[in-house]
Amino acid sequence: MSAAEANEVNQKYSIALQVKTQYYAILAARESEAAAQAQLSQAECETELRARQIDFIRETAGPVLAPVRLTGPLHGVVFRSDASDKARATSPYEIVDCRLVLALDDFAAILNRHDIVEVRHYSMYRPPKPLVDGEIGKRHPGALAIDAGRFYDRSGGELDVNRDFHGAIGAKTCGEGAAPNPATDAAGATRPSRSAPRSAARRAGRASA
Repeated sequence: MSAAEANEVNQKYSIALQVKTQYYAILAARESEAAAQAQLSQAECETELRARQIDFIRETAGPVLAPVRLTGPLHGVVFRSDASDKARATSPYEIVDCRLVLALDDFAAILNRHDIVEVRHYSMYRPPKPLVDGEIGKRHPGALAIDAGRFYDRSGGELDVNRDFHGAIGAKTCGEGAAPNPATDAAGATRPSRSAPRSAARRAGRASA
């Protein structure tokens, strides 16, 4: 290998190292931000919701540290269950910890760039049984997790996680080393669906960031 070739290889490795270093620095910063959000008190978290102009009401749920109920979209994206609007107003499955709302708000900003206007979930809060007084729950019992089932875009097209996601239990879904599994014949890109709510397109028109 000539000196010129060696220099070219060295430059390529140097650039690759710089890119990876910057990537992991950004990743660490995001993880630090997420960790900081997780430590917020109820009052601090709700203050951040108001600063982001997120519509919500405070709720009551024993095992949830900072329970709220969303009353509007996040960056133009509605997060909701399949229950009717009347039932949703009192459904425990629509209760969410304020700190998860902050994470969903960041997620919604990404979804909005891909024209997603609605996310249908199976639940966020699942009241634990038995309920232990004073114990703060984790994951669903603490309203800190969401089971997102379907994503609707502005045209009413639907992405169904059960149908269109080709991951496997234990498989890595993101980051270095992640790779999609082969798609099935039934899967594809965003598609129209008879089950897609007709109101999705209308919501897109009136939802605002």
